Amino acid sequence: EAQEALDLLPHEDRVSRARVHVALGTAYAYEDHVERATRTWAQARDLALEAGNPFLATAALELLAGTAIYHQGRLRAGAQTLRQVLELGTTPDGRQLPFTGTAHALLADVQLEWNDLEAAASTLQKGLELQRQGGIGYGRIHTFCARARLACAQGDAGAAVHALQTAEQALETRPLWHMVVHLAARQVQLRLWLGEVEAAARWAEGGPAILKRQSPEVLPLYLREVQQISRARVQLARQEADRALATLEGLEEQAGRADRWSQAIEICLLQALAHQAQGEPAAALASLERSLSWAAPEGYVRLFLGAGDDLIPLLRRVAAGKSQAAYAHRLLAAFDIEAGTGDTVRQPLIEPLTPRELEVLA
Repeated sequence: EAQEALDLLPHEDRVSRARVHVALGTAYAYEDHVERATRTWAQARDLALEAGNPFLATAALELLAGTAIYHQGRLRAGAQTLRQVLELGTTPDGRQLPFTGTAHALLADVQLEWNDLEAAASTLQKGLELQRQGGIGYGRIHTFCARARLACAQGDAGAAVHALQTAEQALETRPLWHMVVHLAARQVQLRLWLGEVEAAARWAEGGPAILKRQSPEVLPLYLREVQQISRARVQLARQEADRALATLEGLEEQAGRADRWSQAIEICLLQALAHQAQGEPAAALASLERSLSWAAPEGYVRLFLGAGDDLIPLLRRVAAGKSQAAYAHRLLAAFDIEAGTGDTVRQPLIEPLTPRELEVLA
């Protein structure tokens, strides 16, 4: 339908053609053609900018940023794209326009992954205010999922549960499947953090009763990967390492071939924990080093903190070696701060760089 629309639309109608390109790129993404999707969204952005429509350009930029962050694992590129949105939506007197609300929420999710909780809280609050101001609802699911993650990082279980309940309510008006799966994955992580393993299992299985909708017969491959990662998390929590490895089998290669490095990072991390639980130290170390090699350039932190104390012995082994030793030291220091020990002995620098300093350096 999008191709037919482009054949019929006049070339000078840039706004309509930009809208169609947004839809066409989304169709490509659901068919697992990520490169084609990003190229099409970039065309949508350019057409919207040529037409002087920053709101429509923002829709395309948010899709590009979301793909970079949640699929390609390119946190820095995603953050830079979102800053373009903030620039587009800033008036000459410095006010931010409401259509930048969702971009704020997405940027806060990146800042949260970098473990810059203060910046994430500020950016997220600004995003919520702008969304309310403009009556913009399409970004509320990602916004409240990010708010739940932040609450977990701050140790506030009640706020985390409430945030995901609000995200569930927002989902009722916009039941897109990538949003459904994203929310379910966050629910799995929250329930495991709360020690509610069986509740996490229900979300990981994603039946109609818990999702409140019937799953399509075939989900896009990248969404099925997210579901399998959630199931592996539950299996590890149940001390079923063999089942977790079976669930994850072949996923690393599949995700890597499709440039889905955010998934590959998480898959290898879970494989490392599963191998360690099975008493296979060499395999555990190899999996963790692969995960760290892809995560280090982008500054992932909270993903590894979320793995819990079981990861610390493995990180110490990496820190004692050569490959990814500095990054392992940085993560160990983050674990120390999280635990409130303030132990800086293992830090590679006298004064560790902030996430923003690391970004500038990169």
